[in-house]
Amino acid sequence: MLRRWFKPAAFPLLLLAINFYIAKDLFSLEYSQFMGSIEAAYIAISRYMIENWRDLTWFPLWYGGIPFQNSYPPFLHAVVALASGLFRISPALAHHIVTAIFYCLGPVALYALALRLTGSRWSSFWAGWIYSLISPCLLLMPVIRADGGGLFSPRRFQVLTVYGEGPHITSMALLPAALLSLDLALSKRNPFWYVMAAASMAAVALTNWLGTFALTIAVFSYLLARSDRLDAWKTWFTALGLGALAYALACRWIPPSTIRDISYNARSVGGDFSHTYETLPLFVAAGILASALLKYAMHRLKIPFALQFSLLFALLMAAIPLSVAWFNVAIVPQPERYQLEMDLALCLAAVFWLKALADKIPRRFNAPLVAALIVLSLFPARRDRRFARRIVKPINISDTIEYKTAKWFYTHVHEGRVLAPGSSSFWLNAFTDTPQLDGGFSQGIVNRTHDSVTYQTFTADGAGDRAAEIDTVWLRAFGVQAIAVGGPDSREVYKPFRHPEIFTKAFQEAMHDGGDAIYWVPGRSTSLAHVVARESLVRDRPIHGLDITQTQIYVQSLGASDKVTPANFRWTSRHSAKIEATLRPDQVVSVQVTYHPGWRAMANGKSCRLFGDGLGQIVVEPHCDGACKLELIYDGGLEMRAAKILSAASWLGCAAWILFYRVKAK
Repeated sequence: MLRRWFKPAAFPLLLLAINFYIAKDLFSLEYSQFMGSIEAAYIAISRYMIENWRDLTWFPLWYGGIPFQNSYPPFLHAVVALASGLFRISPALAHHIVTAIFYCLGPVALYALALRLTGSRWSSFWAGWIYSLISPCLLLMPVIRADGGGLFSPRRFQVLTVYGEGPHITSMALLPAALLSLDLALSKRNPFWYVMAAASMAAVALTNWLGTFALTIAVFSYLLARSDRLDAWKTWFTALGLGALAYALACRWIPPSTIRDISYNARSVGGDFSHTYETLPLFVAAGILASALLKYAMHRLKIPFALQFSLLFALLMAAIPLSVAWFNVAIVPQPERYQLEMDLALCLAAVFWLKALADKIPRRFNAPLVAALIVLSLFPARRDRRFARRIVKPINISDTIEYKTAKWFYTHVHEGRVLAPGSSSFWLNAFTDTPQLDGGFSQGIVNRTHDSVTYQTFTADGAGDRAAEIDTVWLRAFGVQAIAVGGPDSREVYKPFRHPEIFTKAFQEAMHDGGDAIYWVPGRSTSLAHVVARESLVRDRPIHGLDITQTQIYVQSLGASDKVTPANFRWTSRHSAKIEATLRPDQVVSVQVTYHPGWRAMANGKSCRLFGDGLGQIVVEPHCDGACKLELIYDGGLEMRAAKILSAASWLGCAAWILFYRVKAK
């Protein structure tokens, strides 16, 4: 019995051991030396989920407010929040433990997929082993090689620790599992495996957008490799149905509006990718044509299915990062980030190709060859461990400027909105609930004005002598009370302010710490609601950060105390607020919260009109004459109600389907 158990478990355990050997420091790491890592934003989301698990609808802490599902796909953060709560550890420590586990499981999942496709434990083991220790992208992409420090650094570990791409690494562990489930579903053809395939694909989609796109390519490659018979269309149709079911299961967290926002914002995140959507259909057509030609050639040569799949997947996946590395052509936004998916595909293809060669080697040479390869693998394993030990360094978080900035804001501003730069923005909500104009996931921004406003504030491009005036207008227009500014000697990582002297000269300093300072915004208001005349509203969306003509009129109306009655604004939950003010029938209430169709308003118990102004913020038209009590409620609107119903019905339907099948089978 022990031998029967040990034989199938030996290789997965060995892969787990080597990856644990590399990543073991992460299991005790709370805060890393890499304060510029985006993991800060992920820790913030997990902390928020722990404290607000009953109210994950609106997310008021980033970008003037966004729907919670726009903050990031929630799977990893929910697992981290659960681990933090169960084991009573900080979200930061839980994040490192959970992502380290998925890091270790990635090669094991690849092994399981390869074993399913080939039936060879040795070949599958080498796929996982090579993927654990070798990064082909370092050989093929000079820029990545320079960033990694040479040909032989563990790129996957570097991406996890230095850049904090925990969701990306997690999706890379879930992707092979999703393909494995799909293959089992198409082979066994019973409800349990159909649901497992759909749920596993949904898990990838709920973890990371890059992983989701890579999964789409992998499924296409898999289906094309299987298309050797005339009835292959049935397999494609079944897979398409499973994909639709996967979306139905996950649509509560990725409704169409979120996909639209992600797609729109991806044009400008990490570079100018506005042209990619115009050329994408051409590249898709070229990819399909190249895949069809390769499939035809492999079919004629009678190449095994597993090798066909791996070569198709490698061709399509490598084309994305290598096109930008070799020809400076971006097929999709942020193409260089698909380096990890390319590594996975190339490792599979290389091992499956070598298997075809190894099958021709006499069996008496197998054992010496395998022993030699294992000995040769010891060097990269030790090298990767030294790399990991060198870069995983814990720090005292309370000594960082990011922590000090967050605590100062919490003490002196607390629920008031602030603007923090770079890494301070990433970390702000990992420690406190202070709302901010910026945030940690710019792809999820709803307000289309945000980027031009923050860009102008950080750079002062073209502002000249009016820079302080323009900054004040924008900060007041979006309800910002205080702003953290870093100079050349700032301890904040990214230092986005090009002219920090603007704030030194024109704004009142509130805190100073070396090269970092916090300033009060002139004329700030502690309320996010303002009673204004309709003609004072910003009608048109500003063209750029210097276009302040209408916004200046709006801001001036906020400070005209003899004409404007103060409005009292307070949050009653994460998705609702109350406003008390005295109005005339011709006045409206401007609320400095991001407008979304999911908001609705009540005035003195009656429904009233709510719409967005040119700044992308809420305007309420209550038609009150005298004392007015407004209630704002975000419920997501018709879209979210439909998404919740569809998702819940899909899960219940899947459970009933499996139960009915099992009862019928008996």
